[in-house]
Amino acid sequence: MRKAIQTWVAIVLAIIIAIAIAVPIYLWVATLTAPKETKVGKGNMVIEDISWGYDNKVTLVIKNTGSISLLITDIYVKQGAVTLVHFAWDGSKWTRSSDDYTLEDSSGSSLIGQSTQLTIGVGESLTIIIEFNNGWDSGYAYTFKIVSSSGAIAERTEIAP
Repeated sequence: MRKAIQTWVAIVLAIIIAIAIAVPIYLWVATLTAPKETKVGKGNMVIEDISWGYDNKVTLVIKNTGSISLLITDIYVKQGAVTLVHFAWDGSKWTRSSDDYTLEDSSGSSLIGQSTQLTIGVGESLTIIIEFNNGWDSGYAYTFKIVSSSGAIAERTEIAP
């Protein structure tokens, strides 16, 4: 006569097997989704603040958290996977990929076509303004990406009010 395995033993074995399978899968997924900090040439920066104004202007405060001064060379504004505008420093002036957006300094003066470099000293912050000439879509997520000449990247996504 065969004796059946006890119910409680079967439950304990099932739990042990489930844990043994789940732990490696969890560790693998955690490494895939872990945030990555970009530090190139000891340069690093973060977007400290994003303020949405009622005048179709978004104010960005960018802080240099690295150990070298940074020269901003590219600024992107994206909505989902679509790049709405790319502001680029070509070594002598600022250009833009779309006339629907304007890049301004902290005083509100346009930087497009100007020879004003945007540099951030160590531990300092820089304020820039991006004007959405046709307004933004409320409730949609916008991603702002700032790139320096050293390769440091600051990126932040916010939902428009």
